[in-house]
Amino acid sequence: MTNEAFQTILKKHEMWLYGKAGGERANLQKANLQYINLQNANLQGADLQNANLQGADLQCINLRDANLRNASLYGADLRNADLRYADLRDASLYGADLRNAKLQGAKLRGVKREINVPTEKAEKSYFPILIRIILSNELRVITQASNLPISEAFTVVEINLTIK
Repeated sequence: MTNEAFQTILKKHEMWLYGKAGGERANLQKANLQYINLQNANLQGADLQNANLQGADLQCINLRDANLRNASLYGADLRNADLRYADLRDASLYGADLRNAKLQGAKLRGVKREINVPTEKAEKSYFPILIRIILSNELRVITQASNLPISEAFTVVEINLTIK
């Protein structure tokens, strides 16, 4: 996909969001968007099923209600991203940075990936805390840290998820 074609899709999507004539929902199924910079973009409700967003800069992006089912977000920067009510089922989130991301109502069934969510304390000590989210019949959040006193090794992490 050329940059020109991609920009046209984004423009038409924005028109669709605002109900303007000629607008249409962004269909980026199976799109190769590796390492793309989409900081602050508005892709609310976009279809990114099976898209490759490996290493993409998605800081502050609006992906609310977006279809990211089976998308590859390996190493993506999703800090401060709005992923509320997004469909992330079976998405690959290895190494994705989700600090301050909004995940309320997101569909996460089948996500069995490691997500790097360093805490302030871990960043200062250079020991990232790894949160592994495993969704099956129950939700388990396992935090692991190394070379820290037990009192500092574990940080309370609050995740509000709705599993449907």
